[in-house]
Amino acid sequence: MSDETTEVATEKTPAEIKKEQAKQNRIAALARARESKKKKVIVAEAAITKTETVIPKTDSKIIWFGEVDMNKKGVPSGDYPGWTFDQQIEELGREISSIERGFDLDAYTGKDKVKMRELLKQRKDRYEAIVSSKPKLGGKDKDAVYASFKDLGARIGESMFTYTEMHKQTADAHVEADRMVKPCIEIKSELEADFCKQRGIKIVDGKISRNHASQMAQIFGKALGEGIIDMERFRNQR
Repeated sequence: MSDETTEVATEKTPAEIKKEQAKQNRIAALARARESKKKKVIVAEAAITKTETVIPKTDSKIIWFGEVDMNKKGVPSGDYPGWTFDQQIEELGREISSIERGFDLDAYTGKDKVKMRELLKQRKDRYEAIVSSKPKLGGKDKDAVYASFKDLGARIGESMFTYTEMHKQTADAHVEADRMVKPCIEIKSELEADFCKQRGIKIVDGKISRNHASQMAQIFGKALGEGIIDMERFRNQR
């Protein structure tokens, strides 16, 4: 008689197959539940650690556009107030100095003298109106403008395709064009809303276009001494 043991393969019954399948389903369900719980914890932790920028309120209403910037309808005649244009202000100052030198040298006589005196007054009045219209920021006003300027820059940057996307040409030109002219940047403070009102920018569902947001950021930056900045500084470097 042989000592070998012959294994007999037994086929599982339908009930056993069903029981095994149910077991596998329970294991898979538990794995999905653990993964789902892990994701919820990650999201919750992110929500806790995320800090929302709070833009402080100003002490008083900041006037961004002076009377010299207004047209006959009482609205700004341009996208930027006159005090932001350093070159034009300098040219106006040089013209005033040139006319004054002419008077010192007795270069004007008769009707020309009367004409140049009137021109000098007009130029001086305009120069003073432009220079004096620049907001003089201090205290809470300056803090609020600075906070808005920084946070607005971040919002603008988030709406831009990254440098990598631009370089790899994966950026959608149509989406980019839409973001420039259609509302996509959230207005987050009374300061920003009031600027839009003064400038005549329509806020749609709490948002404005990136072009308008960029103008606001540039004007805020100029008032803070940043100069008229290039919006590319806010684009993600990835």
